[in-house]
Amino acid sequence: MPEIVNKSDHRVFGFSVAALTVLLYIVLAYHLKRQETGWLIAILATLFACYGYLISYSKFSIRELLTLAVVLRLIFLFADPELSDDYWRFIWDGSLLSHGLNPYANTPDEVINRYGFSDLKSIYPRLNNCCTHSTYTPMVQWIFFGSVWLGKWWGGPVFWMRLVVFLAEFVSAFLMIKVLKESGLKVRSAFWYLLNPLIILEFTGNLHHEVFVVFFLCLVFFFMMSDKSNAAAMALGGAVAAKLLPMIFLPGFLKRKGWNSALLFSVLVLSIPLLTFLPWLTIDSVAGFFSGLRLYFDRLEFNPSLWFVIRALGYGINGFNIIQWAVPVMAVCSSGIILWYSMIRPGAPGHQTVVMARQFEIVLLVYLLFSAIVHPWYVAPMVLFAVFSGSRFGVLWSGLVMLTYAGYSKTGYQEYPMILLVEYLSVGLFFVMERKKLWASRG
Repeated sequence: MPEIVNKSDHRVFGFSVAALTVLLYIVLAYHLKRQETGWLIAILATLFACYGYLISYSKFSIRELLTLAVVLRLIFLFADPELSDDYWRFIWDGSLLSHGLNPYANTPDEVINRYGFSDLKSIYPRLNNCCTHSTYTPMVQWIFFGSVWLGKWWGGPVFWMRLVVFLAEFVSAFLMIKVLKESGLKVRSAFWYLLNPLIILEFTGNLHHEVFVVFFLCLVFFFMMSDKSNAAAMALGGAVAAKLLPMIFLPGFLKRKGWNSALLFSVLVLSIPLLTFLPWLTIDSVAGFFSGLRLYFDRLEFNPSLWFVIRALGYGINGFNIIQWAVPVMAVCSSGIILWYSMIRPGAPGHQTVVMARQFEIVLLVYLLFSAIVHPWYVAPMVLFAVFSGSRFGVLWSGLVMLTYAGYSKTGYQEYPMILLVEYLSVGLFFVMERKKLWASRG
């Protein structure tokens, strides 16, 4: 009898935690503004505590946890993103396409001075950056366009963007669970991703298109597990077509193959983004796209780690921000480390899925540590890799990186060095502890 009561108590408490989680997401979706820092951080901390309990200690079945994951995403179906205003640029680019204009050819400032479309004039004041060209890839541009076009008929563009995101998340969940089962790993590990507050808020809530990177990376894991190398290459190409960043994972695949196979794999990976860029292969489009990328990396800073130290040294020695010449140097350093780790360092033993996930998370870790811009949603692939690798430093990072929302106010964004110190020191220490444990297990 005591055991039955104990299980019953666990169920009751579990449902209470799930109910609290649902309530807090409703508050975030419809009642809280990004500038309400105290409430926002308190709610995020509570959500992460509930998230950890539901996966580690609750007695919920896989089906019950899946149901909860779906419900938490459906909460946002009719909500406007409150924690990010990037979606206005998504709508802007889609609106340009609906008028037959090229989103890469001109900046918003140039467009608004040249054309008199009323819908663009209403969107323009809401943009957070009006002087740069679009840096979103053609694959997601078509999603923006389709959402704007359908939104004119019913629901608005945000609804349709969210529907596409929801579909990508649904398929990703299916693929994750499939890979875990076929690899002999714990299916419950999928919920480190599926119930993660950062994932739910930044993808379903804020509509960031890294969700499509995660979707294609899930396909990569699925096809590699099924020994379908060419299909995996095209899936990796899809991830690159969604965002150029996944190119950093390519060297890790080339090491496993002979020259002929490596060449074919590379061609397949590169062909997918090139095909999506074909309709935009004009001088104005290419120049505009790379101009936007250059300005993005040369001028913007957000939540950096190593770059924070380099920047401080620059001010101390030279008296000014050295970002324009330091960023290329740091890019070369991170590229060198990634190539060494992916292609020269001896491979680790273990199941292919686990080894590949651990390699991916180290490669992404190196990239992010050397980057001047680490938005919360940039950490999202780390959470996916944690599902397969068994590491949890990425999960911890997904919680701590949300502390950066404390810097937002009605007047803009302010960087807090103490938050950076807590975030990166905690993640670093936890990473070292996990690595020591892993090395000890290998003898």
